[in-house]
Amino acid sequence: MAGIIRYRNLVIHSIDSNILAIWCHGSYLPRTRNKTTVPCTAALIWHAPEDGHGVLPRGARYITGSRSANDLADWGTTLGGLSCVDYTLLTKLDDPTTVVGPATVDYVTTIPGTTERLSTVWEAMQNKHLDYEEVHYFACRVPQ
Repeated sequence: MAGIIRYRNLVIHSIDSNILAIWCHGSYLPRTRNKTTVPCTAALIWHAPEDGHGVLPRGARYITGSRSANDLADWGTTLGGLSCVDYTLLTKLDDPTTVVGPATVDYVTTIPGTTERLSTVWEAMQNKHLDYEEVHYFACRVPQ
């Protein structure tokens, strides 16, 4: 299902890849730190440290395939079936929503100015029959 796939406030740019990159901002509510469970068929690879900042240009380079060792560096993996923080995802009004150059993997943003949750990505995968084996998280993992 190549093209633009919309699910709630998510915009998935698809090239029919089995890899998805989350390319937007992220945060969590410190009081609750709600949890979500990674789908059993996928692994979630973190490209930002817990309670640390992501780097959106690294995500863009990863998406377009111009990856350096630094762009591939990760802060661990959450395997399918395990839980993690249900981060809030946000694309700001002045953020880019498409990468410069052709994408080599699928990637997701939110509609600018709106938010969604990481758990909504899992819902989209299920409802839109998207079989991602890897989900790369380039957003921040900081408190709101």
